[in-house]
Amino acid sequence: MDLIATYQSNIQNIYNRIKDLYSKASPYFDQDVQLPDLQVVKLNNPTDLLNRVVYQWTVSCIQRLQMVMNNVVGDFNDNDIIDEDIGDTPELKLWLPERLVVDDIYMLKLQNNFDECNELLDKLNSYAQEYMNY
Repeated sequence: MDLIATYQSNIQNIYNRIKDLYSKASPYFDQDVQLPDLQVVKLNNPTDLLNRVVYQWTVSCIQRLQMVMNNVVGDFNDNDIIDEDIGDTPELKLWLPERLVVDDIYMLKLQNNFDECNELLDKLNSYAQEYMNY
């Protein structure tokens, strides 16, 4: 298991989905919207060791992912591309790593973060799809 590659590939896939979502939904935005900065946080001097630098990098990655996702949610809410029955889409609160030990629980919680992001993007895409069908 390559922890760094897991973070980078999953986050890059989510960012690619965001780019696609914005290209589909942007004609339906009432306000000017800037695509969030979708650069995956790079780790200086990657290592196989789980040390404080890697730990801080993992926290930074998740915080940045949460910020980007919540920017997307804000853009969709501000432009009323929402679930008409529920209203505004709530912001995302992702799990943050709290220890240097990477075990099954850690990997499950990390995967849950990525799954939550993808599920949220699926919802936002379905809201945008409704506008495209009019």
